[in-house]
Amino acid sequence: MESLGLQELGSLADYLADGEGIYDFVLTPRVVPLLDGDLDKAIKSVEFQPEVASILTEFTPDQLAQRVFGIVSVLRKVTAERMMLLRQLAMTDQTTQDVTKERVEME
Repeated sequence: MESLGLQELGSLADYLADGEGIYDFVLTPRVVPLLDGDLDKAIKSVEFQPEVASILTEFTPDQLAQRVFGIVSVLRKVTAERMMLLRQLAMTDQTTQDVTKERVEME
């Protein structure tokens, strides 16, 4: 399953308020998939069924899967672009600092 990496999740965490966790907002795969018995228990749980029912009233299963994977793809692109811009900004800042330092030394 496609998911965001730790660096991408860390980048997105910058947009959250203090005390909010990125894992509360972004789906991430389990470390180990559920076994069949545990999966059956999870599907039949009181917490799970109303959530799935409310989602399925808005989306067909195909739309839901497309939406989840589409969001991951968009977030991956956004975080990659943000990291690239931050690197460029850091290089620009260093160049500006070097020029300023040289100017001060010349005076």
